[in-house]
Amino acid sequence: QHGSLTLSAATCPAIGTWDAATSTCTLTANFVDPPLSFGDHGQTLDCNDPVTGERHVIGSSDGGRPSAGVIAFQKSGVTLRNCDINNVDFGFDTFESIGVRAENVSVLVPMGLIPGSIGFMPSEGINLTDISVDNFTNGIVGFELDGASVRRGGFRTVSSPLDLGGRDLLLEDINLDGTLSG
Repeated sequence: QHGSLTLSAATCPAIGTWDAATSTCTLTANFVDPPLSFGDHGQTLDCNDPVTGERHVIGSSDGGRPSAGVIAFQKSGVTLRNCDINNVDFGFDTFESIGVRAENVSVLVPMGLIPGSIGFMPSEGINLTDISVDNFTNGIVGFELDGASVRRGGFRTVSSPLDLGGRDLLLEDINLDGTLSG
């Protein structure tokens, strides 16, 4: 699938299957030329194809680099799961969102001076689990956070693996072995 898309029951069939009971869109193919935006509160985007077991990629196909892979703008209770996000400025970008979760997400951003791989500005109740970031500059960037956790994260960055500001922040089992500035 090519081009920007706002996730909904109507748009999901273009890229995957929609489960109305759980408001989950499960990708059945790679999604290129993002961004892909959450369209409503409580939605889940799962990149792991249940039929083939293939983990699908969200990212640019033409060498250009979009500003974001997946966006949650003023959303609550959304989840991004089992995704590889490549070749974008921000792999997962949230703004003024509450209760956002990212589970088993990998972000690969090639060399370049870019803001960060996962960004949260200002948001609350952010939970990241099993996150992998391979980026030339920043890993996870978050400002004005109110309650955020990063569990089981691995970072390979040149400068800042974690640049977080706010209150009630929890970091647990973080691997900085691949980071030059540690």
